[in-house]
Amino acid sequence: MVASVSPIPVGNALCITLAPPKAATLWHLLRNTSNVFAGPADPDSTLVAESVEPVIYDSLGLTNGVTYWYFAYYWDGTAWLPDDASMSGIPQSTYLDQSIDTLTLVRARLDYGIQNEILLGHLTPGEKAGGEIAVLTAPPIFEQVQFPVIVVHLANEAPGTFGVGTDVSTAGVDVSGDWSDDEGYLARTTITVTGWTLNPDARIALRKALRRLMLANSQVFSTAGLRELAFSQTDEDELTGTYGCPVYFTVGTFSCLTPIIVGAQVAPIADVTVTVNAVYPSNSGSH
Repeated sequence: MVASVSPIPVGNALCITLAPPKAATLWHLLRNTSNVFAGPADPDSTLVAESVEPVIYDSLGLTNGVTYWYFAYYWDGTAWLPDDASMSGIPQSTYLDQSIDTLTLVRARLDYGIQNEILLGHLTPGEKAGGEIAVLTAPPIFEQVQFPVIVVHLANEAPGTFGVGTDVSTAGVDVSGDWSDDEGYLARTTITVTGWTLNPDARIALRKALRRLMLANSQVFSTAGLRELAFSQTDEDELTGTYGCPVYFTVGTFSCLTPIIVGAQVAPIADVTVTVNAVYPSNSGSH
């Protein structure tokens, strides 16, 4: 029998669980929207799978919000046995991105922190910068910015640590009684934090300010879920005339483990059906 039909959070897909009869060696799982099935080769139904697996994922040609009916026929070696009853399901897209975007977080914390550094007199904005030092996410257009300026850029984000499968062990029951079903991993993330300035002495002040801010934000980063925080710095110079004048860089590299999680709320398991097939030993022989 078709034991259950449940939507997969990503949408346009359903998970069908079967409870085949003991004698079945193969089964056809059919799908349609009419709930009328005319046999294991029904031309008006879609053959979802010819399988021996009790759990089947249907992800081809499904539309969210549409009711689909499923019915199975089981081959027992001599004939196709029809299922006891059909069962329906409605695909829905319910997934939520619960990841931490390290770049966004670092940029926001530096944006706040740099302005505090200016108020404390540790940094001096450009003459026409309106009293601010911009924190950008891409290299500046040289003629359109006031130096100093800070650029925060994603250097790399790649899977770093996995749990069992893609389980990140954040699942639990929320206040509504639904179960949080999450999948993901911890990504090894590298962010470059580069200060651009036209003065080597101003670079020293900028480097020290960035070091202070990255260290001072450790608790904020940890609370957000970042792990294994590390920040290193180096100075670089551009003296070849590429920008029309000397440019001095303090290049910081921030690395961490970042939780990348996609999850959904699913209804808790309400009932469990246990089927027992008793096998009696032969009476022949003695032990």
